[in-house]
Amino acid sequence: GSPARTRCAACSREAKYRCPACDMPSCSLACVKQHKTTKPCTGKRDLTTFCAIGDFDDRTLLSDYHFLESAMQSVESAGRAAAAVPAPGTGSGSHPARRKLASAAMERGIHLDLLPLGMQRQKENTSYFDARRKRIAWRVELVFDRLGIRQVETAVPETTTLRSILANLLLPKPMAPDPPVAASDGLLSHIAPQTPGGPAASSLKSGGGAKSRTIPPEDGQRLVLRHRLRSY
Repeated sequence: GSPARTRCAACSREAKYRCPACDMPSCSLACVKQHKTTKPCTGKRDLTTFCAIGDFDDRTLLSDYHFLESAMQSVESAGRAAAAVPAPGTGSGSHPARRKLASAAMERGIHLDLLPLGMQRQKENTSYFDARRKRIAWRVELVFDRLGIRQVETAVPETTTLRSILANLLLPKPMAPDPPVAASDGLLSHIAPQTPGGPAASSLKSGGGAKSRTIPPEDGQRLVLRHRLRSY
């Protein structure tokens, strides 16, 4: 007699298809959808499942070939995408304003490490290169640890001395509100005028911890930053 026909698992009609994932027989698209709904089945064969050599057929061979081809395409695509992403700090592919800032800093002996776009420090940075005046305006953050005060100056010309930055913050101005930072004797000593033959004004510290160093308040920013790494 004729061999027994396979029946659809959903409606018991004659089956025409088999699920690539679980090998369940079905007869129509409606039964296939019902099968995926009633069973936790994706309908896609697990390409990494072990297949015994006795069960290996042309369909399995073709499926494995397509799997390897897809993997190679993914590797090539990832390689092209990685090549298009600039290395951190190179400025390649970044905004022209960032490249100009990095180039101007390099000309001044300042190693400027540009952080990738989207990072918090990069978003906060307001430093820029003024092409018309041929000078850099730096974002300066002054932290007064003992007072618990952090003051930010968004665009300070590079030739500005630390003394003048502090004087602008600490000394009151005519017809102006109180200065941003409440002055104390210790802070005012940094901006006291130096008399000929007299003692030098107090020094300031740049950075923190083991990397901190003492700098005279008369130095301009360009001199202070030279040969020092800054990340923006």
